[in-house]
Amino acid sequence: MNILITGATGFLGSEITKKIMEDFDKIFLLVRNPAQINKSIYSKTPKIILIQGDLTERQIFSKKEDREMILKNVDVILHAAALYDLQADATECYITNIIGTFNLLTFSQQIKKLKYFHYLSTIAVKGDLQGDLFESVERIPKVKYSNNYAQTKMSAELMVRKSIFINAKVRIYRPGIVVGDSTTGRINRIDGPYYFLKFLSGNFFITQMIKKLPFILFPFNPTTILPLIPVDMVCNWIAHMLTNPQGDDPVKIYNLVPENNPTVKEFLAVCRDEFKLAGDFKPFSTFQPLYKAFARKLEIPSEILPYMNDIGGYHIDNRLKDYPDLLDNFLFKNYQKKFFKGFNDFLKSEKIK
Repeated sequence: MNILITGATGFLGSEITKKIMEDFDKIFLLVRNPAQINKSIYSKTPKIILIQGDLTERQIFSKKEDREMILKNVDVILHAAALYDLQADATECYITNIIGTFNLLTFSQQIKKLKYFHYLSTIAVKGDLQGDLFESVERIPKVKYSNNYAQTKMSAELMVRKSIFINAKVRIYRPGIVVGDSTTGRINRIDGPYYFLKFLSGNFFITQMIKKLPFILFPFNPTTILPLIPVDMVCNWIAHMLTNPQGDDPVKIYNLVPENNPTVKEFLAVCRDEFKLAGDFKPFSTFQPLYKAFARKLEIPSEILPYMNDIGGYHIDNRLKDYPDLLDNFLFKNYQKKFFKGFNDFLKSEKIK
């Protein structure tokens, strides 16, 4: 079995690639510039074949012979490439997330021996859905999105769902909010919940002032679920699903979040203790214009605040049914020290640079 992977140099894509080295005969990695890839990562195996190309280009592949080789030899595709930036503009997200996916789907439909098309989506497709996010292949109710990333990923996911293949089945994975490694806490960027930690630790005057307040007003819903999942855990899950696809359904969706998730209230309480704040965080009712004004003052991207006011949860029935043996032992209370360690280690590494 041979696999083509897009986005193999990304945070999730690179980890997944490492975990499936022994499961495929050949692993084709689509990259824009092979000369810039750290080949030492893949030097231990001749299975890795770097293919130069660009998903935003109609032909995708730079060389015609590479295109023909993929057409003849690939059995499985993992499409993990995306522009992940909650603050990216609409044009950038549209070109990468929608046009890139469309071009790959158009090409993939020509691969006669293709068995599976795996697509890396996101639970951010939930948008402002006032309820649970199901794993149904039916289109979810019309929702609004606080950022262009989530909106274009939903559009791309819908394209993947509706694609017609000769024989291939479609599997869609929606990872939760990805945090650092479960053992080391390691992260490679400030993102998501780490923005909040950066605010609490970044401004000495604000930090010292907040520490003395009897309570802190913050725009959040105490019952909102934070579907956090360590990067190694979600990559282990996806790697296992890639190599052990289940069911005869033409399309299947998996919400990849743990069974036990902290609420925003629990998360903020942990942050209060970590930063030795005197008062609790108190929620207050708000609306979108106030979100943005509030976020600017705190240097927190306004795009992430709606995730702290979400309503509903995430159904994981498909994973529990198809992969009951997958390890799901994540508890934030057992992980929190590593969570903060990963953040602090990243800040130190940035200062050294």
